[in-house]
Amino acid sequence: MKKIVLFMLSLIMVTSLSAEQKGAYAGIGFGSTSFDDGDYINDLSRYTGANISKDFSSSGFKLYGGYQFNNIVALEVSYMTYGKHSINWNAYTAYVDPKALSLCANLGYNFGEKEEFRPFVLLGLSSFDSGQSHNYASGGDFYEDDTFMTFHAGLGFEYNPATLNGIGFRITWEGDFYTVETDYNSIYFDSEYSNSATMLSASVHYKF
Repeated sequence: MKKIVLFMLSLIMVTSLSAEQKGAYAGIGFGSTSFDDGDYINDLSRYTGANISKDFSSSGFKLYGGYQFNNIVALEVSYMTYGKHSINWNAYTAYVDPKALSLCANLGYNFGEKEEFRPFVLLGLSSFDSGQSHNYASGGDFYEDDTFMTFHAGLGFEYNPATLNGIGFRITWEGDFYTVETDYNSIYFDSEYSNSATMLSASVHYKF
């Protein structure tokens, strides 16, 4: 009985905490990005004996919006571009230009005298587009798939100063994580590679 009472009290606290934190919000952010193909290009270079170089750092932006239900839980949608990342093989320059449309739970906690500070985590799924150029070796592809579902996750910190009446700021590290399989039957290649596209961004948002 005591456990049931404590559980009910916890639910009441969660649903009633800081009603002023409830509401919709929208924001925009910019940051540095990186792409990781799990060393697939390095394995391809060893397999072919060719000197394949890559530049997997770039910059991107994000648009996001959501609804905060209470002091802990928000549901958030974001659109992210991870920038263009190049792969150079002899006379060919191919690239990936990843983009993701994500739906995530934003789980955090507002603290401080005016509840202006909020660390949070992002957990969800994305519709991910690798945006590869399709021009490797006159029309071929470096990567087998273009679009697929990915796991989206991140960590961040918000500052929502009470004096700015709804304007807030974020620093976030987040990304899309997925596994791709390879058809190469060779000791030079793994059967699958863990890939990711990530961004460290600074954002500004408005809570309505």
